[in-house]
Amino acid sequence: MSNSQRRLVFFCPSSFSPSGGIKQIYRHVKILQELGLNVILVLDTDSDLNRSWLKNDFDYKPYFWPNFFLEIYKNKNLKKKFLRLLLIKIRMIINSFLNNKSTFWHPENNDILIIPEIWVRDFEHVFPNNDIIIFNQNCFYTVNNLANLKNLKGVVTVSNYSYNYLKLIYNREILMRITLGINTEVFSFEGKKKKIISYMSRKRPKDVEQLLFLSAIYQDFENWEFVNINNVPEIEVAEILKKSIIFLSTSDVEGFGLPPAEAMSCGCIVIGYDGVGGQEYFNSDYCYKINSADILEYFNCLREVVGNLNIDFRHYDFLRKSASDFIKTEYSLEVEKNSVQNTWTKLLADF
Repeated sequence: MSNSQRRLVFFCPSSFSPSGGIKQIYRHVKILQELGLNVILVLDTDSDLNRSWLKNDFDYKPYFWPNFFLEIYKNKNLKKKFLRLLLIKIRMIINSFLNNKSTFWHPENNDILIIPEIWVRDFEHVFPNNDIIIFNQNCFYTVNNLANLKNLKGVVTVSNYSYNYLKLIYNREILMRITLGINTEVFSFEGKKKKIISYMSRKRPKDVEQLLFLSAIYQDFENWEFVNINNVPEIEVAEILKKSIIFLSTSDVEGFGLPPAEAMSCGCIVIGYDGVGGQEYFNSDYCYKINSADILEYFNCLREVVGNLNIDFRHYDFLRKSASDFIKTEYSLEVEKNSVQNTWTKLLADF
């Protein structure tokens, strides 16, 4: 890629808890750096809290904008401002012992700002002279954060559904779709499984609660273990998924939905919701799709699968391997890198 003169500035939240969206921002920045672009990452706190759970393969330090709180959160109500400031201060104190302090970012008018969809409205009047690109990972957050950005030059999104949704709002000429990649060396296929059913409790917790309750009162699930991967670092999640023969997807409304795809890559039998954005990979050839909130259908399907496994633990070996191969082919890191390169070549062509 030849256009490396102007600096690309990616804005990213900080979090103690694992976040697929944050992970993808880091990955995106890393890919663009490898492609030779001048790109930096700017956080909303002065410590890289994401390091506590991110896979340690990012060899660059992010930046921090000291005015972030004053500018971005000044239009929030007093309660939200106080809570946000308190949270930032607590994070900074707790992380003071870590050697991951960020360098201050000094805005330049020539910077191209890349902002997540959740901050679009907050950025509307902060940088009136800068070109802006939106990195939209969840189209369902778009309307509530919509703003009239006069210097909007592009919108990048992450799935077919998100692209088609955002066509209703943005000019097609500035709308681009990348393909997310699964690290199949980390989320690798495992043929030898255990009687483990993994799930993520923060995704539709009431649905999870019902499924766990029903499973506890039926003998079909005797000697089976349920493992929660919520707030677990990526490497540990991969190890759990490689041991699990079933993954319960309770994705709500997602732009893409990484956990079910990562589970399929590890050879899990995925049962559950596609989260809408996951429709492109959530099909009957590779998993068991359940209508959203249909607990009866969900539990009956789970019970049937467990019953078949209790009789023959290799009953679903072909499905599991087919699903893993599909993810490895369609959502590899190489496919992701090529899609990112093509997208940004088009985006920067007119700069």
